[in-house]
Amino acid sequence: MSPRSQAPGWERSPGSSSFQYSRSWSFAAGVPKRELGNQKINAIEDYQQHPVTYVDIATLEPTAKVELTAPMVTLCIDGGRKSKIRPGDILGSLTGAAGIEGKYVGKIDITDNHSYVAIEQNMANQAVRQLAEGTIKGRKLRVWKVR
Repeated sequence: MSPRSQAPGWERSPGSSSFQYSRSWSFAAGVPKRELGNQKINAIEDYQQHPVTYVDIATLEPTAKVELTAPMVTLCIDGGRKSKIRPGDILGSLTGAAGIEGKYVGKIDITDNHSYVAIEQNMANQAVRQLAEGTIKGRKLRVWKVR
């Protein structure tokens, strides 16, 4: 007999000459995986200061579908650093001519050839319309929503 055939957990596959390890748990630093899972759950309970509740997966029911929409939309403006566009120029044209309050405007990112503006979803169409019809730094620039 080979040493593997005598070792616990090793079994010969039916109809095969090879051995497989048949135990369903592994060891990490001498601790069985089942106990390691309990240690992790206990650590989570200690951290959250709340017991973890276990629910049978068969008892779970699907919830109503919820549409996930981002609160902001990104607009792309066809002008950037090379066109001498600055964030203040974009903010000024949005809040001035477009009449959009500054609290609806998010991050403004300027790259070499394009500018990106985060604006609240409900104000996006108005912003695109006003920026497309108006000017930024005296120039008419193309504006579109990033998809």
